[in-house]
Amino acid sequence: MLTEKRLLPEFYFHIAHADHSVLDSEGRELADLDAATEEATDRLRELVLPILLSNKNLSLRGIVICTEGGTMRRVVPANRAITEVEFGLQLMYCNA
Repeated sequence: MLTEKRLLPEFYFHIAHADHSVLDSEGRELADLDAATEEATDRLRELVLPILLSNKNLSLRGIVICTEGGTMRRVVPANRAITEVEFGLQLMYCNA
């Protein structure tokens, strides 16, 4: 039986909250750590927007990017996405 060799590294995106974490059990194959960081930032934007719009308390701290072996490669803080989302909301309301 032939085993399939991956061409791209696999990254896992664990969501860190103030009081707990949500572990990514699936992972995603991406070209490199920079691509994984962009993916994490996109995921954070999707998580942050509804929280900001509802005025709920933000317990989300960020996303921890790990390798398949569990080695932490980078932490992408939630404030990176918050700044981008807030700027987008300002543009949306100011241009209306």
